[in-house]
Amino acid sequence: MYIPREFQEHDLGFAEDFLRTYPFAELISVNETGRIIASHLPLLAEKVLYKLIISGHMSAANEQSRHLTEREVLVIFREPHAYISPSHYDSRESVPTWNYAAVHCYCRASIITQKEEKLAQMRTLVSHFETAYVPAFDNLREEYLEKMLNGIVAFNLEITQIEMKKKLSQNKTDEERARISATLADGNELDKAISKMMKG
Repeated sequence: MYIPREFQEHDLGFAEDFLRTYPFAELISVNETGRIIASHLPLLAEKVLYKLIISGHMSAANEQSRHLTEREVLVIFREPHAYISPSHYDSRESVPTWNYAAVHCYCRASIITQKEEKLAQMRTLVSHFETAYVPAFDNLREEYLEKMLNGIVAFNLEITQIEMKKKLSQNKTDEERARISATLADGNELDKAISKMMKG
């Protein structure tokens, strides 16, 4: 990822929070013929022995599931983002741009084969997104669970390299940033999230 110096982020705590706040990510890999394949998946990041481990699953019918462990994979977490009008800048010779945050995780994948571990991962996912559904999940029929687990490939992704970017008009004056942030604060939910990031 191209990251100019002023947009670099080095705080791993930011990455941990970001991955949990925006868990719907793109998992990108290359198959044996060199073809690039991407899947859009909800992925959960947890700290395990001081390392961030990303876990998830995909359909067993997904071609990507058959070569996940062969090469390094890239996971892109992004959002929020917002259009920035040049009308906020002091210079009349300015162009529009986009503010956003993104985290790129380069990872090595391992496949989860044990039924109990796959089931635990599914339960953790359910608990993260809808705690109230956990009792119903725990009471699903064994036959249904067996069929569901056989239809997915569950995996863990160990992060080998991480890149973090926060493009929040850091290259502009304080006055320009204040105008941008104030405008975004009255916008949609993504605009508001960027405004909040800009305020620190």
